[in-house]
Amino acid sequence: MAGCGASFPQLYAANSPAATRHAPGPGRHGRPCSSDAGPRCWLVLAVGLGLLVLVLALVLVLALVLVLVLVLVLLVLVLLAASPGLVRR
Repeated sequence: MAGCGASFPQLYAANSPAATRHAPGPGRHGRPCSSDAGPRCWLVLAVGLGLLVLVLALVLVLALVLVLVLVLVLLVLVLLAASPGLVRR
């Protein structure tokens, strides 16, 4: 690494995950939007949360419909098994 101006340990320390993870700037340290962020940051966050809620609601509705269909099928099977005139033995 002759001519680079920095040794390997110095370059590694500057580009390590620990050095870049704590770099100052908006949106770091686990916060998606800093207090002085513009409205675009908050809009992206709101749209993302809205889509997440919409997907979760859709999954919940589909699960409820599936449970309802299974209950109705079981009810029909029980009624068919209980009625002696419909099922030949």
